[in-house]
Amino acid sequence: MKKILCCLILAGAFLTSQAQTTNSLFSKIDSLVGTSEFELALQLIESQLSTTKSGEETLWLKSKKAEALISRGNLAEAELLLNSINTLDKSAPLQGMVLTNIGYLNLNKGRNDLALQYLEEALTKFQQSNSRDTKEGARCLSTLGLVYSSTGKYKQAESN
Repeated sequence: MKKILCCLILAGAFLTSQAQTTNSLFSKIDSLVGTSEFELALQLIESQLSTTKSGEETLWLKSKKAEALISRGNLAEAELLLNSINTLDKSAPLQGMVLTNIGYLNLNKGRNDLALQYLEEALTKFQQSNSRDTKEGARCLSTLGLVYSSTGKYKQAESN
């Protein structure tokens, strides 16, 4: 009985350690993208993509890669990547994240109509999953505000 209990404790500690490592990795990537260190972020993402087994983590990493590519100006590469992951099954928050990036891509391409469509859909996904008040939900709202502002819809930009 003691051996089983020890094994369960060790397994729990290992899983907790892995989850903390994953969270710190995601924070590091977010930080690099947020400080415009796109090359470092892309290198870290690529190294993690080669070792990650989880579908949700892979989708998160690919979405972050697309975000970094868009910010760096590689719109065509980002669009191919986003198109490849947009059709995959994913949780509502991840759907919101991918849709936010598609909206961000279209904003950068000057397609404000499509940007608005995707960002409003992303916001709905964040609201449905009670994750509007997360970092990714806030990013969706700020990008939506940029679209409203760039199209002269200042009242709507203020309300978000």
